[in-house]
Parts: sequence; structure tokens; C-alpha cells
Amino acid sequence: SGWPWAHVSRARAARRRELRAAAAMAAAPPPPRELTESGAGVFLADLDASAAIHVLSHLSPVERARVAAVRRSERAALKSPDIVVEDDPALVTGSADYYDGVVYGSSPPVHSSSRPALRREPRWSSGRLSMGTATHVEGGGHLADAAWRDVDLRAAATPAALCILRGVACGAMRDLDVTGSRFARRGDILDLVRESPQLRTLRCCVLRDNGKWSVQDVDAVFEAWPSLALFECDVGDSGCVDSAHGVLECAAVVARAGRLRSVDASWSLKLGCGAARGCAAMMEKHGGGFPLQRLAMRKANIKDPGAMSLAGAIRRAAEAVAAKEKELRRMEWSDRYAGAAGDAAEYESPYGDGRDPVCELRWLDLGSNHINDPGAAALGDALGPNVPITRLNLRDNQVGVLGCRSIGYGVARCGATLRRLDLAHSGFGCQGAVALATALATARSPCALKVLQLGFNSIGTK
Repeated sequence: SGWPWAHVSRARAARRRELRAAAAMAAAPPPPRELTESGAGVFLADLDASAAIHVLSHLSPVERARVAAVRRSERAALKSPDIVVEDDPALVTGSADYYDGVVYGSSPPVHSSSRPALRREPRWSSGRLSMGTATHVEGGGHLADAAWRDVDLRAAATPAALCILRGVACGAMRDLDVTGSRFARRGDILDLVRESPQLRTLRCCVLRDNGKWSVQDVDAVFEAWPSLALFECDVGDSGCVDSAHGVLECAAVVARAGRLRSVDASWSLKLGCGAARGCAAMMEKHGGGFPLQRLAMRKANIKDPGAMSLAGAIRRAAEAVAAKEKELRRMEWSDRYAGAAGDAAEYESPYGDGRDPVCELRWLDLGSNHINDPGAAALGDALGPNVPITRLNLRDNQVGVLGCRSIGYGVARCGATLRRLDLAHSGFGCQGAVALATALATARSPCALKVLQLGFNSIGTK
């Protein structure tokens, strides 16, 4: 993200770094002649474990894979464990020469029979791998965990690199990060991840258009890899309101389970207020309040009705959380002083799912829309001590004096958490700035606000 000149500046800086690296490599002294002629030297497998791990920490995953191809000793030390996935016992044919299972990372086990063992291919169901009834780890080099536990391929993953890692790293990999790899394809990532049943974290954002995931892909990922604790990706849709509702429904369900933190539906002019109303409805219906930590809908053609719907969902979630905390305090008082714990009625969630309401919003970004005073005032009124928001972006909207006053009072109410407020390019002038400052002055506790952007609002010196 960023302005076009920022992309050009980053590209120039990258080229300068490459030129400096090439110049430093050319100026480096050549290796000693006795080493180049005799081939002598110290290999990774000849070092002790601590020294080898220190060397591996300075190598990229692709360089580690190249080291594994130097000698048999390096490959044996860096070879990832074999992940054996056995099928259901009912499918076993009973023949001792039939290997009813799949081995990832190396070749199938050797049988004593003269006939070769048959290798069952992975069974697929609804587009995902069936892991069978028994999955266990076998073998592996003593440096495999240090080499492949965390694989960081940010901005460096290519189809060739993913194919190399698939052959040597899948058995020990826990964390995989291919964020910003513009040439990585979703299919190549899936092929690598399918053979990594110990994977816990998968980050694959900003992979161009061919790296965007559909809602069905996200469902299949979570069903096939229940061990995943964190999955970050870009979800693409057709840009219409109906498609956005499906994405937001899936996001609300997954966020309620604590496995999704952020939704970014920016730069989709076809969405409008319908998508904002759908987001509010899905968060309340399937999320039990507002479980998202970050919601970004920049340049999404949102107007006052959509902003008011989002503000209503946030306000109701905060009120439900406050009511839950009040009920807990009342029950605690009853237990301690009145001895009437058995008579206290159980708390019922207003969302009807039997679970506690949540309001986890940290970052709300509605910049570059068509939000006027009513929508901005509703968002300001929704802020309070039970909304743990840290960043609010309403830049490039038509916020007036009323909106500035309401936002100022909201910031004063949640001043312990809000650190960044952006109201630039809103055109509210001196009167809006005075209203905002007057409202901020009502804060009863020290304000945590660190960044306040009010540029391009025609604010004078008086």
C-alpha cells in the first residue's frame, strides 16, 4: 500500500541495495588457493550442533535447502522427519506386500518381500486431504528442527523455492511466512502445506491477484488443518454486496472462534452501505458482538446509513460487554455478602448463542468514503470505555462540526486506549477544530492519544 511515489522510492532503494551487495561481493577477496584446489574446508555436518545452528540462523530457507544438497552428511543432518499418514485399518488388504499409507519427506519403507511395496496416493474428500487414523513422525536429522521450524520466505517465495522446500522441510515445519511473494501461486503453497501436518502458523498475504483465496478455500484450509492457530491471507470476491456478505459471514464465524483478527474490504466501490450493514449484521448474528480486531473499508462508497449501522453494532456490543461485567459483579457481591448465589439468575447473552458477548475492535478504518455529520456523530457516540479501540481513521470524509464534537467526546471516553486519530481532508475548518478540542478537554484521565492528524482542513491561526 502507499502512494505511487512511495513505490518508486522503494524500488530505487532496492536497486541500490542490490548494486551495493554486488559491489561488495566483487570486492571481496578470493578464497585461499589451497582450499579451492583441494576442495578442503569445514562442512556444516562437521560442526557441533550449537555452531551449526548458529550458521543456519544466518541462512535463508532456500540457502539451507542448497546446503542440504551438498553432501549426504548434510542431507542426513537437515532431513526433515518422515510424516507417516496411515489409512483406515478397514482399507488394508491384508497383504504384507501392500503398504497402505503415505510417507512424506522420503521414500516408502522397504519390505522384505522381493515384490515392491505399493504406495497409496493421498485420498481426497471435498478438496482436502484425509489424514487417516494414525499420523506419526519418524526419523529426521538432528538439525532439522532448527533448520525448518520457522520458514521465512517473505517477498522471496517462488514456485521453485516452494518445490525445493516441499522435498526437504515439510516434516518439521511449524511456521510458514510467504507474505509479499508476488510470484508465489496459491496452488504451490497448498501443495507444501498439505504435506506439513505439524504446521501451526501460515501467513500468505499480498500475493497479487492470483494469491487471493475464496471463502471455500478458507473453509477447506481450516477443515483440513485443524492444528492451524493462525492463518493470514487475502480473501477475494467479485466485488458485489452478495459476495461480500458471504465473506463477512465466514469472517464473523472464524473471528468468534479466535482464529481471525482483521478484515480489509478496501477499494471496492461496488460495496456501499449494503456491505457495511451486512458487516454489522453478521458480526452480531454470528460473531456475538464485534469480534474483529481490525475492520478496514476504505474507498468502499460507504455513506451515513452504513456508518450508522456499524456504529450501532459497535455500541450494542460494548453495552452487552458492560452488562455482562455488571452482572458478574452483582453475582460476586451476592456470593460474598448476601449468600444468595443460588437465587441469582444466570446471565443470558443478547446474541442468543450462550457465549459471552465480545467487543474486540482495535482499528477502524473508514477513510475516503462519503460519511457526513450524522455518520461521524454515530461513530463518535459508539466509542466508550468498553471499546478497546487504538486507531480511528475517518480521513477524506465530509465530517462537520457536529461530527468533530461527537468524536472528541468519544475519544475522551476511551482515552486510555485510543492512540491515533486521523481526520485529515475533512474540511471542517476552524469551528470543527474548536469543537474537537473542547470535547477532548473533558477527558477525566490522561489521554493516550499520540498522533492527531488534522491536515488540509482550512484551520486558521485563531
